[in-house]
Formats: sequence, C-alpha cells, structure tokens
Amino acid sequence: SSWFVAAASAPLLNELIVEAADAATADAGIEQWHSLMGKIGLQNKADAASRSFEDKMLREWVREHVSKDPVLLQSEAVNALAKAAARRGRNTQGIAAGDVLRTTSSHPYILNKQFLHKALLLVIQDTEDMTIAVILNRPTQNQVNGVTRQAAVKGDETEDKRCIFFGGEYDSGSNRVMWLTASDTLRAQGIGSEVAGRDSEKEGVVISRCTGQEAVDSINNNLASPKDFLLIRGFCLWPKGAAAQIASDQLAWKAPGAAQGGLQAEIDLGYMEPVRGLPSALWARLLNLAQVPPSRSGHVALGLEEWEGTNQLTVDTMPVSQARDEGIQLDGEARAALGDQALTQFAKFFFTVAE
Repeated sequence: SSWFVAAASAPLLNELIVEAADAATADAGIEQWHSLMGKIGLQNKADAASRSFEDKMLREWVREHVSKDPVLLQSEAVNALAKAAARRGRNTQGIAAGDVLRTTSSHPYILNKQFLHKALLLVIQDTEDMTIAVILNRPTQNQVNGVTRQAAVKGDETEDKRCIFFGGEYDSGSNRVMWLTASDTLRAQGIGSEVAGRDSEKEGVVISRCTGQEAVDSINNNLASPKDFLLIRGFCLWPKGAAAQIASDQLAWKAPGAAQGGLQAEIDLGYMEPVRGLPSALWARLLNLAQVPPSRSGHVALGLEEWEGTNQLTVDTMPVSQARDEGIQLDGEARAALGDQALTQFAKFFFTVAE
C-alpha cells in the first residue's frame, strides 16, 4: 500500500501540470497528490493522511531546502553572522568541562539529529581539537540489571534495574556506560572525578564521573545506591581547529560555520544556550527518569519537562536589540511542536525495546 497506480492520460497529466504550475512551492505538491488520489477513487485514503506528521515533515524539508529565495538566504546568513558576533561579544568565557547547555526552542532539530531537540547537555571534555558532551534527559528502555552484590546473590534484579540514557550519536567502540553522580558522600570519599574545567564554582549540583567498578563498589559498600547514578551510553562530539576543517571539507555541501566553529558556533548561532547549573531538584528529576516503568508499553519519557525546568536558568548572551530575526517570521510554536513530534518518532524507533 505504499504506491498506487494511476491511469496517466494526456488530459489528466496536462491538468496536473497546470495545477502544479499554479501551486505554492511551500505546499510541497501535497495538494496535487490529494487531487490525483481523488481522481482515482482513493479520496478516503487521502483524507486519512491529510495534515499528518509526514506531511508536516515534507513541508519543513521543502521550506528548508527548496523554497528559500537566494536573496533571502544571503540575508539570513548575514543576519546569523551578526547575531553570532554579538553573542560571542557577550559570552567571553567560552566552553569548559562541567558546563551545562540546552538547545533552544527557536531552532528546533526537526529534519536531523532529532535527539538534540530540547536537550540538556553536560560538557565532559574540551580540548583544542574537539568538545565532547553528553545528553542528560534522553532515557531509553535499555536497562542495567542487578548492579548490587545482594541482587546478584539472590537472583532478584527488580529493585536495581536502571534505564540507560542516550548520550549522543558517537560511541567509544566498547559500548561502555558512563556513570554520573552528584553524591556529596562519594565526592568526599574521593570516589570518581569531578566534571569541571573552571576555577570558579558553578551553581547547582557538582557532577562527578565514576567508572563502573567504582560505582558498583560504592553501592556494595553502602556508600551509595543505584538511584544515585545516571547511566549514559554514547556522546556528542563537535570538532574544531584542524579536525573541524577536515569535517567541514567532508560536509562541504552543507552550510559552513557551525562545523568549523565547533560547539561554540552552535551557541553563537543561537542553537544552544548556556545554563547556570542544575539545581538539586532538577537533578533529582533526571535521576527519576532512570526508574524503569512497570511495563514496556512502547512509551519512553522524552525529558521535555526537565528541559523546561531550565527556562529560568539560562545565561543571557543575546542583546535585546538583536533578539528578533529579520525577513520571514516563522510560526515558532508550530515548529517547536513539530520538533516535539519528530523527537517522539525518533525515540519510538531508537529508544524502545521490542517485546
């Protein structure tokens, strides 16, 4: 049922060509498709697909790649560079390990990298060649079972199951899980290494990174419980310097700038914004996302409420006079909602586990 055969007579083809010539590019040819479906007796199927998620995604693709006027594209590029320079002027500290970032609602990730839509990120490492960060609010249905000695001995894994979070599209190759904790007890015992790169103290909880052995030993020694840890697999990577140039050359067909400037360019262009830190209450909510639901219903939490919890914690890097885009004003709420839908479909496909 993916394709339908239509009798393509000359009068019908001529009629469709005339309709297409008069149609708006932004409609993506969807109206012509509906017209043809009606002519071949499949109006019910066309009506069922009307205003579907797939239609919205097609229109977004056309808006992004087809319908933009070259003059408008140039204007948008110049405007983006001006705003990037303004943000860079306001944000002089740069990026360091331990920084918390969030993607902005004004630039939703719809057509690609949907896992970054309304994401909270923790910078793990920043060097001259790259910046590495992990996503903090993307739980999956993959689990770690029976991490304590007691569970292993009793054969009872129910109390110790924890969801593994999706940290990003890259993996070290060993499928290794990263254990993050904000336990003051473990930090006082010297267990784990603090994720920090600045001398000044940050607001909110202090996050440390433990090895799997350190985490399991601390649980078995009653210094911590499985609920104190966020388990993350995968990471996000933004090359810069010479490494970014190589990546930019390989992706030359895409818009330059962001790839060459690394994660800092994502901030400068308004795709991400710094957060002052994670309050203990918000960290507790992230830990609660790791609790295994009673049944696998195909639903997985998206972490959107946790992202919204940082709305009042962002660092202002944009002058008020530069806050509005020039040119065509898009429906920001509609695009943000479409980003939510795209993330939902991504999570349903990649984060759920088949029965």
